[in-house]
Amino acid sequence: MVAITFLHLAAEAAVVGLAERHGIDTKRRHDLKADAATSLFEADHLPADLGPDLRALNELRKDVTYEGADVELSREELDALAERVGSAVAAAEEVAG
Repeated sequence: MVAITFLHLAAEAAVVGLAERHGIDTKRRHDLKADAATSLFEADHLPADLGPDLRALNELRKDVTYEGADVELSREELDALAERVGSAVAAAEEVAG
């Protein structure tokens, strides 16, 4: 599912942008980006904790890309995920000026 790939990319880009601004090193690793997302949320730099979402999106992305698996997300789950990612992107854009 293309939506999973783009949600994952957008979420990671937002987190990396905010992490760099706040001195959190992600070392270009998915697990550290997820940890950074939780830290940014706990410090009130993100409106939602994207750590669990980043971990889930990364696994879904790998399943779809490498295994050819179908993604089992309801429309409501996908919409909620897109809303959380969109809020993170907006937060990153706001501080980037």
